Order: sequence, then C-alpha cells, then structure tokens
Amino acid sequence: MTSPARRQYLQMKSQYPDAILFYQVGDFYETFDEDAHIASRVLQIVLTKRSYDKGEEKVPLAGIPLHALDNYVGKLIQQGYKVAICDQVGEVGRGLVERAVTRILTAGTLSEPNLLPVRRNNFLIAIASGGAQTALSAVDVSTGEFSVTWFAPEEMPGALEAELQRLAPTECLLVEGNRPTAFALPSETMTITHCPPYFFEIEAARARLCRLFGVQSLDAYGCAQAPQAIAAAGAIVAYLEKMNAKLLSLLTGLKTYHTTGYMTLDAHTQRNLELLQSARGGSTQGSLLGVLDRTITPMGARQLRRAICQPLLDLAQLQARLDSVEELYESPALRSRFTMHLQRLGDIERVAGRVRQGTAVPREALALREYLLVVPQLQSLMRGCNASLLLELAGEL
Repeated sequence: MTSPARRQYLQMKSQYPDAILFYQVGDFYETFDEDAHIASRVLQIVLTKRSYDKGEEKVPLAGIPLHALDNYVGKLIQQGYKVAICDQVGEVGRGLVERAVTRILTAGTLSEPNLLPVRRNNFLIAIASGGAQTALSAVDVSTGEFSVTWFAPEEMPGALEAELQRLAPTECLLVEGNRPTAFALPSETMTITHCPPYFFEIEAARARLCRLFGVQSLDAYGCAQAPQAIAAAGAIVAYLEKMNAKLLSLLTGLKTYHTTGYMTLDAHTQRNLELLQSARGGSTQGSLLGVLDRTITPMGARQLRRAICQPLLDLAQLQARLDSVEELYESPALRSRFTMHLQRLGDIERVAGRVRQGTAVPREALALREYLLVVPQLQSLMRGCNASLLLELAGEL
C-alpha cells in the first residue's frame, strides 16, 4: 500500500507531468522516479533509492541542498527542461507537511539574477498568425518590458525573422498544433512551447489584458484594432499566470511599436556587419558592440544593444540623439560627473522587479534605496544641459 507521503508526491507530480518537480523535503529539494534519472544525468548528482513504507518498492531519488537551487536549475533550463518548485508551505512537525508548487521556471520566465545574462535582455515571445496579420509580443519578466508589434502579409517573413534575430528570445509560445511554415524560427537557441488555443483566443486575451492593466479598453495601448497583437500579448499573460503569477506585478503597460520606424536588418545582414558578434569567434570582441560598449550599468548595456540593432529612420529623433552625444562629447567635465554617479548605480530595473515580486532579499532592497538616491543627482546634471533629449530624459526621471 502506498504511504501518505508517496501519495502526496504522486498527486503533485500528476499536475505537472511535463516538468522536473523539485520537491522540498526539509533542507533539500528531492527529485523522484524519472525526474531523478534526468536530474542525476544532467546535474551530475548521485542517484539513490529508498522506500517510503514497509514492503514498498524502492524509488529512484536525487536531491540538492535548498541553497544551491539556482545553480542546478539553471543547468536544467539550459538543456530545455521546465522545472516546477514545490515548497513546504505548512507547519513542520504536525503530521504530513502541506506542500504547494510556488513557481514554474522556464527559459523565458526566469527572474533570478544568477540565472540571467547581465548585459542583455531575456525575452519570452509569443507569435499569433491570422489571415491579415502576424503579431509578435515580447516580455522580459526581469525588467517588466512588455511590447507588441505586427506585420502585414507583404512584410512576411523578412520583417518577423529580423525581429526574432534582434530580440534573440530564449522561449517562444505557439498555439498547439501550429507548425509555422511561413517563417523560420531560430530553434537551436530557443525553447519552443506549445500552448492551448484558448491562450490565443482574441476576446479572452483582450479581457485578460484589460484586467491586468485595470482598464476598460486597449485603445490607450495602440493595439485595440489589431486582433493578432491582442492574441499574442494575451497569450503571454496567460502563460505567466500559469507559470508564476507573481511575475505579472512587473507588467504595468504594453508598448506598441512598428518596425517601419527602424531600419530592418535581417539575420544575414547582422552577421555580415558583425553588429553583436564577430564572424571569427562568435563573441562580442571584434564586433561593433564590442567596440562601442563602454557602458557602466547593466541598463546601459541593454539599451546600447537595442540601439545598435534598431537603427533609427526618423531624422528628428536621429538629430536629437546626435545633439545629446555632441554635448556630452564636448564636455569632459560633464561626462566625468555622469560617470561618477553612474558608477554608484546597480541594476535598478531587475532589483526593482524582484522587490515588486516579493522575492528580493534584504540586501537587494537596501541596494535599491541607495540606487534611487543617485537618481536626483543624475536628474540635476541633465537639467543643466542644452540638448532637448537630455532635458526630456530629466523630466522622465
């Protein structure tokens, strides 16, 4: 007869058959059965066996200490696995401890600093296709960036593939049964996740987005009349609700953009121009990014990467950017003061995100306080400038 402890595990595992279940037992996370075989092989940890009751068959078992979770989970996710974290949520010492899955980790839903690239975004995307348009929505749950764009049939597949190259997403959501033939996915660097059709159902997605933002319509977000854009963005929200609902606290708005405002650089062009990677070693060294990147903060590094891959076409925006660069170039003293303040900044975007999720540790909350004290000093410097873009940024701060 199966013991209560074993029944509890099997019941929990039945709800997440497609994930590796890390099951808290005291100071360890344990994996069992086939999960244990996978964990032992991928993580190079010891596989053992034990029984949970007299006469019970021994089951495979492989565990890791609680404090080492991030390192081990990162290795599994890099191999394309989904990981469900089952924590003890009840009081220990009074019979069977109550447990619950608190979050599910996938390549595109990571917010833990140890598991993320510091100087680039970690995008989860969703693609929704219809007769009149194909839409692409992207979110970085570690920074709260949430955007959507769409393409007319005559722009396909070039514009979509160029955006995929620019975003370099780690995970892509597609509707179940959808095998895209009209465009190519960079599947060698991206996890493909198939979601149920109701994730992409337009009216359900619209209601989901309105509920998230606390609005009656999506008019203010520029996508109210773009059904596939709503479907793609709504699918992301549905997926995050299922994986880790705390991540939704970071999504405070949806940015609608059109790739026609930027120069389209397809994958072939980006490789030939060596914008982000050199042709020889595949690293940033020797690329345009490697030459230009003297950024001090992680936010600056991510912004520079975006700017390189999205060359502006609007002459007024280009001139405003150049005026700002010229003013800073002509004033070494001003640059030096900016540098001094920026060196005191950490990754405000990601630390603030962890605070809003309720997952920040005390030192992160204290660090955010110190970072925010720097902001008025940066604002004061910018207000003393002449360039319109710097003055505009001072107002936004």
